[in-house]
Amino acid sequence: AFSGAKAIDSIKILKPKVVFLDMSLSSIGGFIVLKDIRADKINNIASTPVVALFNLKQKELVGEMVQYAHSDYLIKEQFNGDEMISKINNILK
Repeated sequence: AFSGAKAIDSIKILKPKVVFLDMSLSSIGGFIVLKDIRADKINNIASTPVVALFNLKQKELVGEMVQYAHSDYLIKEQFNGDEMISKINNILK
């Protein structure tokens, strides 16, 4: 999705097994999207695993994610496909 609002709508409709959430989404930021996911009991998405994607300059925000119960995180400039697959496999075990 290209915006936080579209991300929330897509997650509610698609109910994915894992969400990779760009924390620098436009309009509604990633933190708000994650908070909304965790609070949504009606659409059965509150327990959806979320891997937060941060820019390198946002690395210091990773600690703030604890309160939002993210499943894991990646720094966009520092990961490769193998690492992404590994995180998916670990979450879905």
